[in-house]
Amino acid sequence: MKYLTIRNGNFMFINHVVGPAIETKLTIAGKRFIKWGPTGFEGEQVCHDETNVPQGWTLAYDLDLMIAEEPYRLTIQGGVVEYGFKPYLAELASRQLSLKDTVTRITVITKNGYSLPQFEMVQGKGIFD
Repeated sequence: MKYLTIRNGNFMFINHVVGPAIETKLTIAGKRFIKWGPTGFEGEQVCHDETNVPQGWTLAYDLDLMIAEEPYRLTIQGGVVEYGFKPYLAELASRQLSLKDTVTRITVITKNGYSLPQFEMVQGKGIFD
Protein backbone atom coordinates (compact mmCIF):
# COMPACT_ATOMS: atom_id res chain seq x y z
CA MET A 1 0.00 0.00 0.00
CA LYS A 2 1.26 3.46 -0.91
CA TYR A 3 0.37 6.30 1.43
CA LEU A 4 -0.53 9.74 0.09
CA THR A 5 0.15 12.98 1.92
CA ILE A 6 -0.80 16.54 1.10
CA ARG A 7 1.97 19.14 0.85
CA ASN A 8 2.33 22.46 -0.90
CA GLY A 9 -1.06 22.24 -2.61
CA ASN A 10 -0.49 18.75 -4.05
CA PHE A 11 -1.03 15.10 -3.31
CA MET A 12 2.36 13.51 -2.72
CA PHE A 13 3.76 9.99 -2.54
CA ILE A 14 7.13 10.20 -0.81
CA ASN A 15 8.75 13.02 -2.87
CA HIS A 16 6.74 12.38 -6.04
CA VAL A 17 4.09 14.98 -6.89
CA VAL A 18 0.85 13.21 -7.86
CA GLY A 19 -0.93 16.51 -8.58
CA PRO A 20 -3.49 18.90 -7.08
CA ALA A 21 -6.52 16.75 -8.01
CA ILE A 22 -7.44 13.08 -8.27
CA GLU A 23 -10.53 11.50 -9.82
CA THR A 24 -11.17 8.02 -8.42
CA LYS A 25 -13.57 5.76 -6.56
CA LEU A 26 -13.08 5.72 -2.78
CA THR A 27 -13.53 3.10 -0.09
CA ILE A 28 -13.47 3.80 3.64
CA ALA A 29 -10.81 1.31 4.77
CA GLY A 30 -11.13 2.14 8.45
CA LYS A 31 -11.79 4.69 11.15
CA ARG A 32 -9.57 5.44 14.11
CA PHE A 33 -8.81 8.01 16.74
CA ILE A 34 -5.47 9.80 16.57
CA LYS A 35 -3.81 11.75 19.36
CA TRP A 36 -1.43 14.61 18.64
CA GLY A 37 0.77 16.25 21.23
CA PRO A 38 3.20 19.15 21.34
CA THR A 39 5.91 17.09 19.64
CA GLY A 40 3.66 15.36 17.09
CA PHE A 41 1.93 11.99 16.85
CA GLU A 42 1.31 10.35 20.24
CA GLY A 43 -0.94 7.39 19.49
CA GLU A 44 -3.96 5.84 17.86
CA GLN A 45 -6.84 3.57 18.78
CA VAL A 46 -9.57 1.78 16.86
CA CYS A 47 -12.81 3.72 16.43
CA HIS A 48 -15.85 1.66 17.40
CA ASP A 49 -18.19 4.65 17.79
CA GLU A 50 -17.31 7.87 15.99
CA THR A 51 -19.91 9.80 17.98
CA ASN A 52 -17.78 9.25 21.11
CA VAL A 53 -14.41 10.84 20.34
CA PRO A 54 -12.21 10.57 23.45
CA GLN A 55 -11.06 13.86 24.98
CA GLY A 56 -7.89 15.09 23.27
CA TRP A 57 -8.23 12.70 20.31
CA THR A 58 -9.21 13.33 16.66
CA LEU A 59 -11.38 11.16 14.40
CA ALA A 60 -9.55 9.93 11.28
CA TYR A 61 -10.73 8.02 8.20
CA ASP A 62 -8.45 5.91 6.04
CA LEU A 63 -9.57 6.14 2.41
CA ASP A 64 -8.41 3.61 -0.18
CA LEU A 65 -8.24 4.72 -3.79
CA MET A 66 -6.62 3.83 -7.11
CA ILE A 67 -4.32 6.04 -9.17
CA ALA A 68 -3.18 4.63 -12.52
CA GLU A 69 -4.23 1.15 -11.35
CA GLU A 70 -2.05 1.40 -8.21
CA PRO A 71 -3.60 1.24 -4.71
CA TYR A 72 -3.08 4.20 -2.39
CA ARG A 73 -4.35 5.23 1.03
CA LEU A 74 -5.16 8.76 2.14
CA THR A 75 -5.82 9.49 5.81
CA ILE A 76 -8.07 12.46 6.56
CA GLN A 77 -8.85 13.72 10.03
CA GLY A 78 -10.50 16.34 12.20
CA GLY A 79 -12.17 19.20 10.37
CA VAL A 80 -11.65 17.56 6.97
CA VAL A 81 -13.79 14.61 8.11
CA GLU A 82 -16.44 16.75 9.81
CA TYR A 83 -16.76 19.66 7.39
CA GLY A 84 -15.58 18.16 4.09
CA PHE A 85 -16.06 14.42 3.90
CA LYS A 86 -19.20 13.82 5.98
CA PRO A 87 -21.21 16.44 4.05
CA TYR A 88 -20.03 14.77 0.83
CA LEU A 89 -21.22 11.38 2.13
CA ALA A 90 -24.59 12.97 3.03
CA GLU A 91 -24.89 14.40 -0.48
CA LEU A 92 -24.24 10.97 -1.98
CA ALA A 93 -26.80 9.38 0.37
CA SER A 94 -29.41 11.99 -0.59
CA ARG A 95 -28.93 10.93 -4.22
CA GLN A 96 -28.98 7.26 -3.22
CA LEU A 97 -25.41 6.77 -4.43
CA SER A 98 -22.70 4.75 -2.75
CA LEU A 99 -19.18 6.05 -2.21
CA LYS A 100 -17.51 2.98 -3.70
CA ASP A 101 -19.52 3.23 -6.94
CA THR A 102 -19.13 6.98 -7.49
CA VAL A 103 -16.15 8.67 -9.10
CA THR A 104 -15.00 11.38 -6.71
CA ARG A 105 -12.81 14.35 -7.50
CA ILE A 106 -10.52 15.18 -4.59
CA THR A 107 -8.94 18.60 -5.03
CA VAL A 108 -6.33 20.15 -2.76
CA ILE A 109 -7.34 23.66 -1.76
CA THR A 110 -5.20 26.02 0.29
CA LYS A 111 -6.78 28.21 2.96
CA ASN A 112 -4.90 30.28 5.51
CA GLY A 113 -1.66 28.50 4.64
CA TYR A 114 -3.12 24.98 5.06
CA SER A 115 -3.66 22.56 2.19
CA LEU A 116 -6.86 20.51 2.57
CA PRO A 117 -8.73 18.04 0.37
CA GLN A 118 -12.16 18.95 -1.00
CA PHE A 119 -14.55 16.21 -2.20
CA GLU A 120 -17.04 16.39 -5.05
CA MET A 121 -18.88 13.96 -7.27
CA VAL A 122 -17.73 13.78 -10.88
CA GLN A 123 -20.90 14.09 -12.97
CA GLY A 124 -21.40 11.41 -15.56
CA LYS A 125 -18.93 8.96 -14.05
CA GLY A 126 -21.01 7.11 -11.47
CA ILE A 127 -22.35 3.63 -12.22
CA PHE A 128 -25.91 5.00 -12.57
CA ASP A 129 -25.05 7.93 -14.87
